[in-house]
Amino acid sequence: MLRLKGLFLLLLSCPMFFLLPLTQAGAQGPVDIKKGAACAECGMEVEDMRFAAEVIYKNGRVAFICSPGDLFNYYDSEDKSRIAAVYVKDFSTKRWVEADKAYYLYGGDVKGPMDYGIIAFKDMASAKAFMKQHKAKGMLTFQEVLNKKIYK
Repeated sequence: MLRLKGLFLLLLSCPMFFLLPLTQAGAQGPVDIKKGAACAECGMEVEDMRFAAEVIYKNGRVAFICSPGDLFNYYDSEDKSRIAAVYVKDFSTKRWVEADKAYYLYGGDVKGPMDYGIIAFKDMASAKAFMKQHKAKGMLTFQEVLNKKIYK
């Protein structure tokens, strides 16, 4: 009887064991960028986390990006049906923000990697405060940046 109980518990735990990696791989939260990671757009090392971004694909692959400008160039050329999530770092806090919820400043005195001059912020209030201090030309949403192609 004890032997049968042990076998039953083993069989119950096996499906959970095999499903665990699938659950983790399917999680679409932001992924920490490891030191030395190369930008998927330009090949430069992703160093300054205030400008970092990433594209997470449905198959679990992650493309690390060194700047919002490179992110928009990269994203523009990708098959959107394969993308699960896109994240940018908030310039002030260095915390991940969903790219389509961020606000982007451009044309100010802070250029960042690749000199695009595009900076991401988690909310409009943070972006407006920074905009005044650094003479940014404007503020746009994710879709507005794509439509106006200020990264080209």
